[in-house]
Amino acid sequence: MVNDFFNLAIDGRYVHCEASQRQNDGIVIGRLDKQLSEAEILDVLRTATNRRILDFFLLRGNAVENPPCSACEEALLKEITPFMPKRNPHTSSCRVQVFPPEPKDVFMRALITFDGRLHLEAAKALEQMEGKVLPGCQSWQKIKCQQLFHSSLICPAPVYNVIRNQLDSLLARFRLRKGTDCTLERTANGSYRVKLSANATKTVAELRRPLEELTRGQTIHHASLTPAVLQLLFSRDGIGLMKSLQQETGTCILFDRQSLNIRVFGSLNKIAVAKQKMIQSLLNIYESKQLQIHLRGGDLPPDLMKQVVKKFGPDLRGLQEKVPGGQFTLDARRQMIFGSW
Repeated sequence: MVNDFFNLAIDGRYVHCEASQRQNDGIVIGRLDKQLSEAEILDVLRTATNRRILDFFLLRGNAVENPPCSACEEALLKEITPFMPKRNPHTSSCRVQVFPPEPKDVFMRALITFDGRLHLEAAKALEQMEGKVLPGCQSWQKIKCQQLFHSSLICPAPVYNVIRNQLDSLLARFRLRKGTDCTLERTANGSYRVKLSANATKTVAELRRPLEELTRGQTIHHASLTPAVLQLLFSRDGIGLMKSLQQETGTCILFDRQSLNIRVFGSLNKIAVAKQKMIQSLLNIYESKQLQIHLRGGDLPPDLMKQVVKKFGPDLRGLQEKVPGGQFTLDARRQMIFGSW
């Protein structure tokens, strides 16, 4: 490695390299510019040798007295404020937290959290802060910004149970991408939360897209599934149908009572089977429960329809109250009642 670094220039200055007298597996490099950061020097060293560098550190001069964290926070806010919207105070646009350094730390760490709507302003502020030196710090203690963008998705436990393998595969693939981080945790109410972090909003969007598709499931659309047919899912037969199909196909089926939407979760082939069986089964139940009541003809009273309307109302609401879950409509022209339950 000493030979690899012979006649090596870092930032225009030739360095001196020799074997360490204290460590058998180490070398000492001299004549370095004190203004350079560890990262800047390490990048040059790694390109100059094929050997793996296990550890690298700089011997600096005497450390400054630890400045108060509050003073550092105020100094950082002073740098950020000019880039924040004038209509909002900076306290609501961003938060700054400076962490006390450990005994051997040469830099102090800070966490700056911006309002998610101000990502452009935040990017400009961090760009201007990069490489600056705060008051009270050494000239080489330059600010180095690492941008991280976060996003999270919640997955209900029943859905997670049927997409677990697909989700694990996705997260394993995400973790191979440089500059990204993803975690899966169970919340207090039993659901699961996926947290995504990356150094660019574009990366976060690219990671989130397949997760949304997986956790959104597929909605069943079919011309024959009219509101009257979907109302069957409120009944005992409909509830039993969903439970049996979930067990049979290994999927999760959720019914939105407000929008009357059916969503199916699981692998693509299992979803396809569940959708087909759900459509056919619902139509079979609906047809088996159809009812037609004639209000004229034969020995029926001539004013039967009038009596029915008088007793149950023109929309037959009174009849529906007597038959919970039933749906009835009156065809006045044909003097017939059509119903299902």
